[in-house]
Amino acid sequence: MKAKFLIIIIVLSGLSLGAQQLPYLNQYLINPYLANPAMAGRSEGFNIYGLYKHQWDNMPDAPRTGLITGDTRLMGSNHAVGALVSFDKSNLLSNFSVQGTYAYHLPFNKKKNHGLSLGLTLGLLNQTIDFQKANVLNPNDPFFSTNNANSTSYDIGLGLNYFYRGLNIGIACPQVFNNFLAYKNDANIANFYHLERQIFSSISMAFKMGPNKGSLLTPLFGVRYFKNTPLQYDAQLMFNWRESFWMGVGYRSAAIFARGGAHATAGVRIMKSASISYNFEMPVVKDMNFALGNTHEIMFGYRIGKSKRMEDLEKKMDTMGFNQRRLKRKLDESYEDAALLKNELDSLRQALGQSQAEIAKGAALTKYLSERNSNTSTNANGATVNYKKLGEVFFSKNVFSLDATAKAQLDALAESLKGKGTNNILYVIGNASQEGNANYNLILATKRASFAKKYLMEKGALNFIIITSVGAEDPSSDKDMQKNRRVDFFIAGE
Repeated sequence: MKAKFLIIIIVLSGLSLGAQQLPYLNQYLINPYLANPAMAGRSEGFNIYGLYKHQWDNMPDAPRTGLITGDTRLMGSNHAVGALVSFDKSNLLSNFSVQGTYAYHLPFNKKKNHGLSLGLTLGLLNQTIDFQKANVLNPNDPFFSTNNANSTSYDIGLGLNYFYRGLNIGIACPQVFNNFLAYKNDANIANFYHLERQIFSSISMAFKMGPNKGSLLTPLFGVRYFKNTPLQYDAQLMFNWRESFWMGVGYRSAAIFARGGAHATAGVRIMKSASISYNFEMPVVKDMNFALGNTHEIMFGYRIGKSKRMEDLEKKMDTMGFNQRRLKRKLDESYEDAALLKNELDSLRQALGQSQAEIAKGAALTKYLSERNSNTSTNANGATVNYKKLGEVFFSKNVFSLDATAKAQLDALAESLKGKGTNNILYVIGNASQEGNANYNLILATKRASFAKKYLMEKGALNFIIITSVGAEDPSSDKDMQKNRRVDFFIAGE
């Protein structure tokens, strides 16, 4: 009779000869504290979760579990605490437990993405057996009690987790003490319920994906050991998009009574702080699915404070926005500079009183001068004028400002010009390489000549200076573009 009664308790309560003394929960990738006390405080902020599980919906009085967890770091330190309150009921058996956890996260580097976490849980379990619901063949059986039985015990749990970036390797051992819950029946005979030690180990790796690496794809594999039962395997795959929504699938192998089950999870974050997720599980054996039904698990979460990953993601998004605004500002400035340079060039031509014919003469003169590196002479407006090339300075691609080498060359040039007469005219001719369109090259070359003129005047070169530009029309080399990004200096009146 005693054996039959124990079988009734085990089968109807879903404890599988002790293998489900602790409820099997599928959403510990979302709330890792459920599986390992070392994971308390691993994520930033104060995390609160509430979970309800209805197991085997075709079975009367099937196991139902409700729990609340909370965990957090202490003032941003390496110390963390957590708590769990749970109520589990299945037919005759009811469990109420309260647990408190301390965890320490030992970092191996300054970024704190490599290290070791240790967790210790102290808990109290109160278990009640409602004999009023028992159907027995012989009510006078000395092992049967007409009153409800109640017993309380304490225990501890241990956890260890190694982490490196997205890698987590953990092992947890609840019910370390292997305690017994003692019950006495009407005959004052003690019966014992053994809280068996369990071991659960897992390995997971979070792979960053998508723009700014804001999404995660996390596979997990776990193994659960329980004395006198086959090893149970658990595999999961979870995709988390920017901590906004997530979905996953998983499979858990068979225990003694409850056959293997396949499950799927979907969840969404609400208003950055709250979240809700649902897990659906069904036995993979058709007969078991018909007899037991499916299992439903829903979990609500709330985070006070932002997680570090969310903060990093928001910072990256802010940086992207800042860079876009800065790029737009630079483009606007470039357009403004181009307009100013065009106006400057037009003003210079107007100030010199050049007609269209004079402009053509100036262009021809510029080309003529740029082709020569030694003393030359030409006839302009009927007078013989000598020209001499004094040198050149070079620029990087798309750059019109002067570097240290160019400034040193212009310093020497300015010094040599101080002894020249006022009748000497200095021609500053801007050039560009063949990249870019003709208008861009002309503007760039003019800016280079303008910057060179300004620098010479600041250094005391008071000669009459005329700047002009040929854009990319006077290349020095067809292969070495660097030689074409230059400003040439010619002096007239020598």
